[in-house]
Amino acid sequence: MVSLPGAQHRIAAIVADLKAGRNCVVVLPDVLVDSEVADDIVYEIAARVDTLRVPLPDVDETDEPPRRPRATVPSRSTGPRPSWAVNRFGALGSGSVVTATATTGQYRRATATLAERMATLLKNPPAGSDPLADVVAAEELRGKVLTVRAWEERDPEAVGALAVRFAAMTKDSRVPPEERVRLLIITRDRNIPEAALERLDPVTSGVRWWWGVLGRLDTTVVVATAEAAAGRGEPVGLRSTLVADYLFRDLVTEVAGPDLALATYLTYFWDRTMSALPGLVAEYASSDRSDIPVPATPRHGRPTRPPVALRDAWNQGLADLWDGEIRVSPPAEDPSAVIERLDQHLWRGQNRALTPVIDQLRAAMEDRVRSTVGAAGVDALLAGDGESDRPAAYRVTRPVLEVGRMAAAVKAGELRVTEGERKLIYCLRDVRNSLAHLVVLDDSTLSRLAQAIANSPGRGR
Repeated sequence: MVSLPGAQHRIAAIVADLKAGRNCVVVLPDVLVDSEVADDIVYEIAARVDTLRVPLPDVDETDEPPRRPRATVPSRSTGPRPSWAVNRFGALGSGSVVTATATTGQYRRATATLAERMATLLKNPPAGSDPLADVVAAEELRGKVLTVRAWEERDPEAVGALAVRFAAMTKDSRVPPEERVRLLIITRDRNIPEAALERLDPVTSGVRWWWGVLGRLDTTVVVATAEAAAGRGEPVGLRSTLVADYLFRDLVTEVAGPDLALATYLTYFWDRTMSALPGLVAEYASSDRSDIPVPATPRHGRPTRPPVALRDAWNQGLADLWDGEIRVSPPAEDPSAVIERLDQHLWRGQNRALTPVIDQLRAAMEDRVRSTVGAAGVDALLAGDGESDRPAAYRVTRPVLEVGRMAAAVKAGELRVTEGERKLIYCLRDVRNSLAHLVVLDDSTLSRLAQAIANSPGRGR
């Protein structure tokens, strides 16, 4: 994934933050951490800036947890909280976390705090009482980036508290931003309190959610790569050729959106007929149906982070911001809504792919008509289109002869064309009208269009 254009753009933005002297918190979905893509992201960043990885926490075992005040988290509901809400909010403590082991009475406790482990990166750590202050003041760390994988830490609140304090201390250090030691925290949303993210000074720290990273180009690249890997033979028949030449990548890209697994699945298994696609998408959705409830939230706008209602779906890679809208993958959709949304995506894909084809064929047909009937004949046709009724100041230099006007002229006997040209004009009119009214073109209409293109003077694009 990290080689895709969208991912590279986001990584470049993170690197730019770090080079400018800002700390950066990158919030990733669970699916990227579980699949080790998160490690690839860290390696990509490390290849562009001077990074030092903070040592992992060591733990020991104790029979009893330490006695320290526990912060209570107010809840609006007495029922069970969703997984994304567990251990994400609370007091910004800085102590070591203690977790229970499988053995009764056994607890695992980090032997050193995160700040203490950061101080071990110094060649000669001072014996001061504040290891974080020593790290910020150390000249040997000037310009370096200290990297923390927060999911390897055992205390989310301590990570959040350190991030806030580190940012404040570097700002007060009077060291120029480009020379400061910086902190890069790669985290999941539950590994750092969101309250801590809100407290970070946007001047000294950037928070970048892995949300809205992928776009249409990224999905198209995945489809093209899967096509090459699949090694499928050339499609047979005019309609299949039309779908392969003009529609296939646009349709798969539009239907799959940010779900790259679905994009690959459709590339391998779709036989390129419109009638088979709904069943194939439904089969994919049912085979991987998620039990995550996805509410009917508004899906317009450009939120900078995944909405709380979609946080679980985002963590599983089933929801994202893509091409200016929030997209939910079929496995997380309400099964009754999958086909309806599929029609919307099919229409968008057909409209995007076929509109330039129709315009080119219309232009080629117009040139043929102009060469046949001459300027006076074209003026007569345009007069029937109401162009001559416009004030001179609003008339275009060379009015466009639309397919609707050409079709009307052919039907009325005002324009004589060959049988192939007549079929092409009527077909272009019908296809354009269908798309203009948000109607998905079925297999028979695509077959008719393919035949018309095959017999057209310009032979398409």
